[in-house]
Amino acid sequence: MAITLRLKRRSSGGAAGAPAALKSAEPAFNEADKILYYGFGDDGGANATSIIPIGGEGAFLTLATVQTVTGNKTFTGTVTVPTPTAGDHAATKAYVDGAVSSVSIPDGDKGDITISSSGTVWTIDNGVVTNAKLANVATATIKGRATAGTGAPEDLTATQVKTLLALTKNDVGLGNVDNTADAAKNVATAATWTTARTLTVGGTGKSVNGSANVAWSLAEIFSASQTAKTFLAAPTGAAGAPTFRTIVAADLPDLSGTYQPLDAELSALAGLTSAANKLPRFTGSGTADLLDFSTDGTLAANSDTTIASQKAVKTYVDGLLAANDAMVFKGVINASANPNYPAADAGHTYRISVAGKIGGASGPNVEAGDMLICTTDGTAAGTQATVGANWAIIQTNIDGALTTANIGSTVQAYDATLQNLAGLATAANQGLYLTGTDTFATFSLTAGGRALGGVAGTANTFPYFSAANTVTLGSITAAGLAILAAADATAQRTALGLGTMATQNANAVAITGGTIDGVVLDGGVY
Repeated sequence: MAITLRLKRRSSGGAAGAPAALKSAEPAFNEADKILYYGFGDDGGANATSIIPIGGEGAFLTLATVQTVTGNKTFTGTVTVPTPTAGDHAATKAYVDGAVSSVSIPDGDKGDITISSSGTVWTIDNGVVTNAKLANVATATIKGRATAGTGAPEDLTATQVKTLLALTKNDVGLGNVDNTADAAKNVATAATWTTARTLTVGGTGKSVNGSANVAWSLAEIFSASQTAKTFLAAPTGAAGAPTFRTIVAADLPDLSGTYQPLDAELSALAGLTSAANKLPRFTGSGTADLLDFSTDGTLAANSDTTIASQKAVKTYVDGLLAANDAMVFKGVINASANPNYPAADAGHTYRISVAGKIGGASGPNVEAGDMLICTTDGTAAGTQATVGANWAIIQTNIDGALTTANIGSTVQAYDATLQNLAGLATAANQGLYLTGTDTFATFSLTAGGRALGGVAGTANTFPYFSAANTVTLGSITAAGLAILAAADATAQRTALGLGTMATQNANAVAITGGTIDGVVLDGGVY
């Protein structure tokens, strides 16, 4: 059978939390919150002065499972942050509130945004703002602005569009021209019909180009959509009744180079009213609004429509770290020359690189790998006597602790007989006797007792009282003589056939050979 070592424990059905008390260096595991606790410090009676978590997924990060991390954490190396979606300021703030000590987003293309200048410049990539990324619009919606002055885009009516384009009835209602049934002849293209076409206006058929020109009333011309490529105009070079003329390119104004072709995204941006500390944002296909650019270091807005500056985020994070005394690694300390403690604030952490003393020559011993943590803000540099109470030392190895290797060389192995002897109170003129197995008592040594020294002994005998105040000689064996003849305790143990186990205490036993089997070491429950 193998040796079984069982920690002090609490089952998963119990309450979460640390044990109320532990011995110094004693471990205990809580199955409810999956945390391994450790009895830290020593009150002088082998009891821990505090109980700290040292392991388990309930107290430390796991590698594979989903885990919620709360409080302030310090990370070294590179922290990768998912690219936020448009307007996701609340998500950014929530991430920062998770209390990473610092976040460094590397430069490079992050999808639709390129980051440069060590994370200080964020640029939208060319050609990535698509119609799909703009706000949705209703059917037959035209974006523009009819209200005087620069401002947000508006949804315009057909009348407002005609007014903006300076289209009137005298323009023959270009909004009513539809030439899709006429071999797709563009109005701006010089072309004539080769066959007769019939226009239906207000239900009355009018033949065009194939028969004589027919007079049209204004009511007929503007009462319905026309498909004819003609317009009503005065005779060339003279006044008179208007006649139909075929539309040619020369009849239409050349707008190239004068106006920007209509684009929903540009219209949406053009309709915004610019102001200080505002950033444009597309809210859908063809729609946009303005985001606030904030330098508030408290991030009090907590809004999806506010973008915090780099300085504001840094101020917020720095304040968060300072307010919560987050652990910040400040460097290493070579303790070989017994240096003083450095000036620090609560949460500042150092690591010992070379062993020595910290806080001057009278300070505590520290080893390479030990960690120093400041517990008080505004702590000045100084010695152990002046500022040592403001620092905690986490040791890599417990200074001065005894191990199993010390049993038999530094400490005596436990022995019940020796333990009982040690518990006796001695006094002058007292003798020692056994009251049972490995139990002793003392008795007063009278003059008669002391007179035992006058008994004449013989070979291989020893004196003893065979009756009241009667001394008798008893025989002693060769083994007994060997014990009595031993020069010291080591020789006596050799005579008794005892090994090094006989010199070790029960609470510090070193076993360097042999086999111990079937033993269960149980720490119990709490």
